Amino acid sequence: MASHPSPSEAQREDEFPLYDPGPAGPGAPVDNPAPDASVVANPTDQSSSSTDNSSTVNRRALLALGGGAVFGVIGITRLARRGGGNPNGTFALQPDVIDFVVETSSGDVTVRGTTGTPMASWRGGPRNRDPQLSENATTTSISGSSADLTLDVPVGATVTVSTKSGDVRIENVELENLTVETTSGDVQVTDAATGDTSVTTTSGEIDLNLSEQPTAVSVNTTSGDVDLQLPDRGYRYEIDTRSGDVNIPDNSGDVPVSIRTTSGDIDIAEEN
Repeated sequence: MASHPSPSEAQREDEFPLYDPGPAGPGAPVDNPAPDASVVANPTDQSSSSTDNSSTVNRRALLALGGGAVFGVIGITRLARRGGGNPNGTFALQPDVIDFVVETSSGDVTVRGTTGTPMASWRGGPRNRDPQLSENATTTSISGSSADLTLDVPVGATVTVSTKSGDVRIENVELENLTVETTSGDVQVTDAATGDTSVTTTSGEIDLNLSEQPTAVSVNTTSGDVDLQLPDRGYRYEIDTRSGDVNIPDNSGDVPVSIRTTSGDIDIAEEN
């Protein structure tokens, strides 16, 4: 006799339907919007309704009254894709999120600016390892294996990216703070306003092209060239390198720029 999934199993399968639009972009349709925190915070409520309706109603009323508090403390966790599912997809993120944390062992990471809904998308990677997305009221954390991840973030966000192997690209964004740490991979920041900016890599090229004057810049690399383009003038440079050519402008400003490398050239240009 064929077995049928229990109501709770069927609910979990349909709780966050997958959307696979191909490459994500601003304005792309989303079949998987950010979930209702009251459902995710206590998913057992609905499955137990047949045996304890009054208790379920009371719990739902409590969540309705204090949903914001429950969401802020517990947060929500979603699997970006289900085991054996399509390895590509897109998620809409909570609209008020301002802190984004990305951790991946292998795969490229791209962060872009958006004036619309914050989005997270992934492409590729093994089917048996799902990128995981965790959210609370102000922070989104994404951890993956070898999938390429793309994040569309709002103005004023704080972004932290940590990867072992893979390139990191930050483009067309206006951030409060930016932190990038990678073991092996290039880091490229293009047309970005990034406030406090910190980039650390063991092996890889670092190319920073900032559109607005940052509040501070810190670059650390063991092996790799550093190319830094800064707007305006007024920087105070601290350079430490053991092997490589150094080309920097006059050191007569207040904004701290620290660059340390063991082996690699350092080239800094200031643009009016």
